[in-house]
Amino acid sequence: MKFLALSFIAALTAAVVAKPVTPPYSAVHGHKLQPAAVNGTNISVSKAKSLAANQLDSNTAFSTNGPKFVTYIDNTSGSTAAASFAVPGYAPANDYNVIILGFWLDSGLYDSGYSWAQLDSATRQTYINAIHASGKKILISAFGAAEWPTSGGVNPTTSAQNLAAIVKQYGFDGADIDWEDNNAMDGGTGEAWLITFQNALRAELPQGQYLISHAPQAPYFIINKTQYPNGAYQKVNSAVGSSIDWYNTQFYNQGSSSYDTCTTLLTASGGAFPGTSLFEIINTGVSANKLLVGKPATPAGADNTGYMAPSALAACLQQASAKGWDAGVMLWQYTLDTSGSIIGQLAPAVSGSGSVPTTTTTTTTAKATTTTTKATTTTTKATTTTTTTKATATPTGSGTCTTSNNGAMVCVAANTSGQYQTCNNGGWITQTCGSGTVCQQSGTSIYCGYAT
Repeated sequence: MKFLALSFIAALTAAVVAKPVTPPYSAVHGHKLQPAAVNGTNISVSKAKSLAANQLDSNTAFSTNGPKFVTYIDNTSGSTAAASFAVPGYAPANDYNVIILGFWLDSGLYDSGYSWAQLDSATRQTYINAIHASGKKILISAFGAAEWPTSGGVNPTTSAQNLAAIVKQYGFDGADIDWEDNNAMDGGTGEAWLITFQNALRAELPQGQYLISHAPQAPYFIINKTQYPNGAYQKVNSAVGSSIDWYNTQFYNQGSSSYDTCTTLLTASGGAFPGTSLFEIINTGVSANKLLVGKPATPAGADNTGYMAPSALAACLQQASAKGWDAGVMLWQYTLDTSGSIIGQLAPAVSGSGSVPTTTTTTTTAKATTTTTKATTTTTKATTTTTTTKATATPTGSGTCTTSNNGAMVCVAANTSGQYQTCNNGGWITQTCGSGTVCQQSGTSIYCGYAT
């Protein structure tokens, strides 16, 4: 979501097939920042105070068949405060009814997922009770752009069983599968991996007791054997879609398929990925009530294209609702909408309550060419191999590691070395990017990608 990220369209190479993009980590699902949690170890924090009933949100309560209003929380601060998890009574009231924490990788929990695991069991249960009392659900998201498990040779059944164990251990209502292994999908191996994984996960997390959502990039639904010889998410949906509760579809960060007008979002995507707008996907047989519209909450949540102002997006959602669609909205991410003001403008357009501001938009749409293009991406999976000893070297430009910058991450030698370091309780822990990639700096953020 998150997508950690996915960096797209730095350059286009003609006459080659287009790929979904994986933009710079701050923009997308899946940034691996914090050390993995140790199973069975809970760090005590102050007990949460009791929540008064009048403090709880008045959002549309979650229901399997009703609209979902989803937010990802990928907070890298390490905070275990209730507000960091959008717990009702501590965070501003909002219309979100599904909270998804990022992230779980096969190597452990990271970011907000890691922080959640540090809560003592009593505090965690207090947070869960408040979330449930407000008609909300809380899930853990897997993979993101930080891990490409299929290309990495991870066993799908073992991976699913390990994820299910985390869901049960830490009180989650289910799991979100943010699988973004583009190379595997291009090569035709992603589909079988995902199908096996989903079947194994659902066996551990029975339908009706646990929720499982997926977060595919919209281009994964294209019908084009040249691009995806085994069908991508069309194949996945056909095989195991009945056991997937909904799709947090990423309609952003896809370059020329910008999904940023009502036409390109709803009825004619155009660009490098024609046939992947909301209703074009529905017309292929994917259930309308499972296809959420996923968008960045603000421009800061997007790496290239796809952002829409709330009023403009609300107008499009209202058009979709008028055609019978009411699946819901996903926003990346909560740190960009902690007040709830953005989802507050979008939820009424889906649920049909309230009024939506009228906007007038003039759009010029270029004619799509018949030759698709391939995006040059700069992101690969993060390595799952880390050291456990404190580094003695000082990372480039990092200074000292103290409690004031705990959790900070820096490249050892940006664009040259694959090593990066994390400030952890007074010492730098060294980690390494995936084979063939180097640590890249993007403003105050870092990600693993190919050298430029």
